[in-house]
Amino acid sequence: MLYQSNLPSSYWCYAFSTATYLINRLPSSVLAFKSPWELLFHSIPPLSSLKTFGCACFPLLKPYTDHKLQPKSTQCIFLGYPPLSKGYICFDPHSHKVYITPHVIFNESDFPIIPTGQSDSSSSSFPVHLPLDLWISNLLSGSSPSSFSDVSDALPSVSSSFPVS
Repeated sequence: MLYQSNLPSSYWCYAFSTATYLINRLPSSVLAFKSPWELLFHSIPPLSSLKTFGCACFPLLKPYTDHKLQPKSTQCIFLGYPPLSKGYICFDPHSHKVYITPHVIFNESDFPIIPTGQSDSSSSSFPVHLPLDLWISNLLSGSSPSSFSDVSDALPSVSSSFPVS
């Protein structure tokens, strides 16, 4: 998925999450040609919202603008599905913002490339997730999620059009 979408390997966590999302909705011969979704919810999974990973997308940005003269959308990269809500994860490579919104228009034949100044290197060009060594060390030490507060500055800003409860 990363190769087809021209994304650097630092986005593997989004590709992995999207692959898991898709596997949970596909039928399996091990489950008598039913999907894990179907066994859990006793209904056929909705497949109409599936989109191509890494394609160009245009999320509605009106809820995030300060005034009416700002653009209502910008070209972003589709990175998957949020785990706790309906919608899509869209990454704006120019402003380094991640938007989670259900209001998106997709161009599944266009795969934008990350600007050259942000190419894949030994360190992650966009800190989308905790650094792998920090994540593993906290996992092995049995630390609670509250111990991640010292790295909150390294995480990207995430915007969502959903109310937080």
